[in-house]
Amino acid sequence: MYLIVGLGNPGKKYGKTRHNAGFRTLDALQKERGFHAWRAKKVCASMLSDGTVAGEKTMLCKPQTFMNGSGSAVRRLMKTLGMGADNLIVVHDDIDLPLGKIKIVRNRGSAGHLGISSIISALGTKDFIRLRIGVKPSDGKETAAELVLENFSRPEEATLKEAIRKSLRAVELIAQKEPAKAMTEYNK
Repeated sequence: MYLIVGLGNPGKKYGKTRHNAGFRTLDALQKERGFHAWRAKKVCASMLSDGTVAGEKTMLCKPQTFMNGSGSAVRRLMKTLGMGADNLIVVHDDIDLPLGKIKIVRNRGSAGHLGISSIISALGTKDFIRLRIGVKPSDGKETAAELVLENFSRPEEATLKEAIRKSLRAVELIAQKEPAKAMTEYNK
């Protein structure tokens, strides 16, 4: 079984922000793959949906704890599911990558991403797969705090949608037990 966690902030106010690239990717995966409707799970403070990717049973999770508290929600869900970090994929925004680029990493530090820091701290390990979605605009003028809570412009939305499509293909490869192949293909 795979657990795919998309990071973001709950609420309509944050729906189109750069920080919600993870949530938006999971929404696209849920829709494309015909996963069950999102349902609230109070015990892990998350929205969940289940289905299959590449024939593997898969649970999608959007923590509703706000970005910086994602780790507690992920830890509680993994404990409930009885699973370790070896089948965990975390999808999140990355302000160090240009808009539209994706990168897959495993066993890496947070690079300052507070949602990832929260997960690493809560799980006591950094040995899980992360799918990083670039959200850095080409002008790069804003500070990180301003940038992540900013909405994408209309032209940027098209680039983000293409990055989400690439991310869905990358998740498919990872679920086929091919994370190295996914890294080779998408970490260019």
